[in-house]
Amino acid sequence: MDKMTAVIKTVFPMFKGTVDELLRLGEITGWDSMTSVNLTMYLESQFGVNLSDVILTGQQSVSDVVSLIEARGAVV
Repeated sequence: MDKMTAVIKTVFPMFKGTVDELLRLGEITGWDSMTSVNLTMYLESQFGVNLSDVILTGQQSVSDVVSLIEARGAVV
């Protein structure tokens, strides 16, 4: 979870809240469709997975994203 926290803090530097598994992406300061794309690309580079078929939405939680990454064989 530390790596996921670091990813979110990097992509959303203005977010000062706590990153936990229940955090919804839409609750992150600065969340919008463009940052969704940025987050997806950064997740791909940090975890070595292909998420080109994924559209992250504000309703998804950090836990949902972790599950997506783990389903592709990466350790979060």
